[in-house]
Amino acid sequence: MALSTYEYDRQWKNILPIGFHFVPTDEELDMYLKLKGSNGYIPPGIFTDLDIYEYEPHQLSGFAEKHWNGRMYFFTLSKKKFGNGNKIARNLHSGKGYWKSTQARKDIAKTNNTIGTKTPLAYFKSSPNNSKGKKTSWLMSEYRFPTNSPLLNNEVCKLFI
Repeated sequence: MALSTYEYDRQWKNILPIGFHFVPTDEELDMYLKLKGSNGYIPPGIFTDLDIYEYEPHQLSGFAEKHWNGRMYFFTLSKKKFGNGNKIARNLHSGKGYWKSTQARKDIAKTNNTIGTKTPLAYFKSSPNNSKGKKTSWLMSEYRFPTNSPLLNNEVCKLFI
């Protein structure tokens, strides 16, 4: 009997020794982002390709493997908030909430060269009574290419459960 895609994607966990976990550093996540942007090989089951802005955070766990400490990793394409601007649209398509940066974007550097950026985000649930939304406990780190990269629209999102 053939394995489903989900079962196939999970098989990598069965060949690792007990105790091994996927806990990538910021530099390593940047490397995976570059591999994704250049169509390089990424082992199945580690990252999920998904437009995360289609779903509320609690729905995302149905699409991705939960790694060590409940972290989930997604590849998603970012969209600009305004046509020619640099701001990224992080609103859910449903209008039920949005991701907002909680700190300034941080450069990820390797030997004094910026290889990517990391932005910490929190999820806010929209409310008709509160135009600002209500902050939730959902957190995410967004990893992106530097602004001068031709692969600018790709991003890795690390979601904390």
